Amino acid sequence: MAISQTRAAEVEFDTAIRTVEIAKLFGENLRAVRSVRKLSMSELGHQVGLTGSHLSRVEGGRVPISYYSASKICEVLNVKLSSMLDRDYNYMFADLIEVQDPAK
Repeated sequence: MAISQTRAAEVEFDTAIRTVEIAKLFGENLRAVRSVRKLSMSELGHQVGLTGSHLSRVEGGRVPISYYSASKICEVLNVKLSSMLDRDYNYMFADLIEVQDPAK
């Protein structure tokens, strides 16, 4: 991707993620994928350079996340950034999360 295309994607993401709806969507998908990957917020945060408490706020949709941090998270979780903004993405993981839940 050319630098101008990368910068355009970054600006588009930063604008979108600042809306409450998209921030919540990213957070929900992050929680689903992180759970399936069996990573704690602290473990993921350590790998991407964020605190677990910040990731908690991101997962709750209470704070937006930068394009750079989101890209790092997606790299660690081995998912595409565009998937993290897909409204149906976390449903792909629902069955896996239920199976992993020891209470069920």
